[in-house]
Amino acid sequence: MRYIPIFISVLYFSTYVLCIQDYCKSGYKLESNGIWELDLSRLNRPFVVVHNETTYPTITSTQTEINICDALNRPSDVDEEDFCKDRTYICRRVINTKKGSDRVTHVQAIAGEFEGSKLNATVEVPNNTEQDLSQNGAQLSISLGGEHINNKSLSALITLECDTSQPTKEDPNEPTIVSFKSNVLAVHWKTVFACGAQPKEKIPKEDEPTEDEPTEDEPSEDEPSKDKDVPPKDINEGMSSIGVFFTFVGLLIGLYFGGYALYNYKVYNARGIDLLPHRDFWIELPYLIKDLITHVMDSMSSNRRGGGYASV
Repeated sequence: MRYIPIFISVLYFSTYVLCIQDYCKSGYKLESNGIWELDLSRLNRPFVVVHNETTYPTITSTQTEINICDALNRPSDVDEEDFCKDRTYICRRVINTKKGSDRVTHVQAIAGEFEGSKLNATVEVPNNTEQDLSQNGAQLSISLGGEHINNKSLSALITLECDTSQPTKEDPNEPTIVSFKSNVLAVHWKTVFACGAQPKEKIPKEDEPTEDEPTEDEPSEDEPSKDKDVPPKDINEGMSSIGVFFTFVGLLIGLYFGGYALYNYKVYNARGIDLLPHRDFWIELPYLIKDLITHVMDSMSSNRRGGGYASV
């Protein structure tokens, strides 16, 4: 029974990894007037776009939370019925506020992967135009499907525009809601991370030998090897074994912390430090190490003084 939480945690972790869309992975290739590589991984986080309108005696706030790469997580301060269902990528909520009291009137899963309605994500260049996707102003579109409501399907059309004026070290710009008509949410997103790049072939360095040129350690075909009878040394064999060992240990540690954190989050709705597995142990660990160091230092100090009883 004690292995059940670990199994559930690993299951949640693997499901989370599989939710990330291919076009958000580094090196995604798009065919348009040649082959282009995209890196939308920096857009893999939730962006919230808020539009407030005064509707006396209330204030109507339309909040649209967007993550084009992965499913959204419900905020801890929002009730389950006031947020979109699991595996939603774009959640649109309408909230009325009156005298400091909020009331959610509409919840719409604009895009997501649900039973009976698939995400069906497509990435393409608008109108099949031939563009240089690395140039400022170049555009591409992402179409995402959503849930069915009253025999009508919700969907989103995100237009990404290359913005070369934005430094890549800065956070992505916020998306802009253009319209929501006929159950289609139109989004325009101008960011440097929408710029494409053409794959480059590896160019050998000046001091790097080509395939046809033998290195100093390799004899040519006409020159016999002086150390022909000496077997090569597997210098990297020991290093590779150590690397595999530490990689395996690192994976176990990652599964331990990540799996338990996901389990605590999903099952107990934990947040912050409560996500840690065996939280009390990790909180007390620094104090235990401090006591151990103090004990060792005291032992070393007593040995230097000689110990025993002082003469009277």
